Amino acid sequence: MVEINSDSKISSLQCGNQIVFVPKNLIKEYMVKLVVNKNAEKENLLLYRVKTTWNKLKPSGFLVKVETRDFLVNYENPSSMIEVLAEECRNSLKTIVVQLDNFGKLEQLLNFQEIVATWNQIKENLALKYSGDIVEKYIKLQNEALLSEETVLCRLKNDLFLNQYFYPIYNNAFHDFKLELIEKSNLLQVKYTFPIDFLAQNNATLNDKEQIEFEKKISSKYDNQQMPVSSYETKYTLNRNHSIESISGNFEALGQKLTFSIYAVPDTKAFDT
Repeated sequence: MVEINSDSKISSLQCGNQIVFVPKNLIKEYMVKLVVNKNAEKENLLLYRVKTTWNKLKPSGFLVKVETRDFLVNYENPSSMIEVLAEECRNSLKTIVVQLDNFGKLEQLLNFQEIVATWNQIKENLALKYSGDIVEKYIKLQNEALLSEETVLCRLKNDLFLNQYFYPIYNNAFHDFKLELIEKSNLLQVKYTFPIDFLAQNNATLNDKEQIEFEKKISSKYDNQQMPVSSYETKYTLNRNHSIESISGNFEALGQKLTFSIYAVPDTKAFDT
């Protein structure tokens, strides 16, 4: 096994300073565990299984089928109306087929019409079983989420499993961060999700020593109330073929904590039908 630790994202010199995991013709099943508000008075746990099926596309990219099943809330089947409604809404995205580029970026959702058809059937069943404002609210929100292929793709990009499993990992929160050094810069409050070049004024590239000194200078310029309010740490474990065996990590933001673990199920078999 190879373990990769990261306080942000991880990189490699082989493909644009990033590590990407793009196995060919691989079928793998994972168990996903999410714990929200860890160490708080109330803790909620969500468990589910995910199967990924990879196929290489020509001339480039990958086609991946992602199937989810067996949702449990605090180790039990969803029972309250809200839990059942949430599961039914998720079931419309039970099977997705996406196209990725060679760096793990979600480029296209290939089964949007099937997802909409599945949701329409689920929606009809919900209307027969339940009534009330809560049901109408969930249906309205899901209708908006499935409004177009673009809205669904945007939602999928924020999915924890898809984001952690497919997206590249960078080794530095400030890797390739393009920024003009200006007075009253709020660098440490900027939300960023994509790699950008880290340049000084006049486009002078910083070496490692200068970058460290620069970051220290920026850090010491602000008091604690202006520092970032979120943190992220994750660890990837790979097998000998560089296929992902497990991902674990945690997020903390605005007083809410989320801990997650994704680990391969041994001897993956096809889902029961």
